[in-house]
Amino acid sequence: MGRLLEGDKALTALQTHIPTMYDTPFGGFAEMLLQSQNGAIDLLPALPTAWERGEILGLRARGGYEVDIRWANHTLTLATIRSYAGGVPVVQLAGKPLDARADPRLHLVLASR
Repeated sequence: MGRLLEGDKALTALQTHIPTMYDTPFGGFAEMLLQSQNGAIDLLPALPTAWERGEILGLRARGGYEVDIRWANHTLTLATIRSYAGGVPVVQLAGKPLDARADPRLHLVLASR
């Protein structure tokens, strides 16, 4: 359901209202907060209404990226995107494009391993 951008249905399918890695299958949980299968990093694509605020650290995105996300009032407040391949990603917020270099909510870090 997360890949289908239906956060509330995905949350019901996971049968939990508290997003923690310790009691939730991580794969479905991560798909609700980040997707990258279509060539862009899509932040909060299927955020359930029950998750008004939260934070997740270290999600992996295709293309050599690692992403930390914070949100409040169902809105992105900060995303740190570490690029291990040296590229600048295409970034979307719930399917709408963002400027990775100019949006103040995005922090791009060119990192090395």
